[in-house]
Amino acid sequence: MVEEFPCIKSEPLELPRPPARASEAFLSTIAQGMWAEEKLMEAINSSPHLRAIKYGQSRYNHELISSKEAWKEYVTKVYSQMSKFGKRPDILIFRKEDVPADTPQDISEKEEEEIKDIVFKSIAGIECRSSSYYYDEYVKARGKEGKELSITVKEEDIERLIKWRKTYCGSKPLFYLQLFFDKGFFISFDEVLEIINQAKTRKVKHYRFEVDRKTGKATYFIGMSHAKVCLIAIEHPKVIAKSIKAWDGKVYAIRTPEGGKFKLTEEFVKMLLSLRPKST
Repeated sequence: MVEEFPCIKSEPLELPRPPARASEAFLSTIAQGMWAEEKLMEAINSSPHLRAIKYGQSRYNHELISSKEAWKEYVTKVYSQMSKFGKRPDILIFRKEDVPADTPQDISEKEEEEIKDIVFKSIAGIECRSSSYYYDEYVKARGKEGKELSITVKEEDIERLIKWRKTYCGSKPLFYLQLFFDKGFFISFDEVLEIINQAKTRKVKHYRFEVDRKTGKATYFIGMSHAKVCLIAIEHPKVIAKSIKAWDGKVYAIRTPEGGKFKLTEEFVKMLLSLRPKST
């Protein structure tokens, strides 16, 4: 018998119908996001005191794209879990001594009930984003115009992340992290919520809110001046395109970075080490 979650349960989220297929743009976004997660995990796991584990249910592979049934089964499972427990952050961070060495490096395919004891031991969750820019070069080229790159926050994700945090008794710090090809920035989820709230009554510099005219989905853009540097590139990646054929014969060209290496900033390491897992 699976032990119940210890927190007061909230009602399941009402989610839209899962997408029937993945678009080319969506797949490229997922591929680039998976690269960012990999680079972040590599950097964190090189620390003597920290460990990062893949937790979020986001991936693509040939089976999911070439088989309509495999995609439907996968995305239905993701939405079912998200409705009950909320949206999983992409990465979980642990103090090394808090998690057994034989704990899997990837728990993203496991049911929430199976891994909740592992999740409770984490000190933070990270939503990892990626961007096809070299940050410093963008600043040199566009900074004088008052332009600023941003962390993207989907409106639909906010409710889902809040639901996840409630599932784990509100105990988990959450962070958004945006990785460029030369450095990464982070901001806490609570700071994001505060900026969004402030923008309802006054103008907030380097912040904007947009609704996509085609999909109707809303996105918040939080300028990098609100965030702090957490990753610095030691080696830059290269970007390639991989072809993959879908179940209906359509061929996708999936743009994805490869390689690259990053190191954590001291400030980011100190912040993470100041966190502790909270009792359930």
